[in-house]
Amino acid sequence: MVDHFQTAVSLIKAHMGIAFFPSSVKDFVPEGVVLRPPSFSIVPMETFALWSTGNLDPLVLRVVNLLKEIRKDL
Repeated sequence: MVDHFQTAVSLIKAHMGIAFFPSSVKDFVPEGVVLRPPSFSIVPMETFALWSTGNLDPLVLRVVNLLKEIRKDL
């Protein structure tokens, strides 16, 4: 188990495991590493957004509102 994409890729290149990544990493996978969709269904992972209460930064508020809109569409 690793915390960083590059660490996982390095271990994979050294033939020391596998990893699950979102399809958005396809442009960052180096030569010698194969990225394939699994042959089984993966249920979406539960995701959380965290921010400090009282944070009035317009960007934070915009992201929170965007996440609320996305949640409505699910």
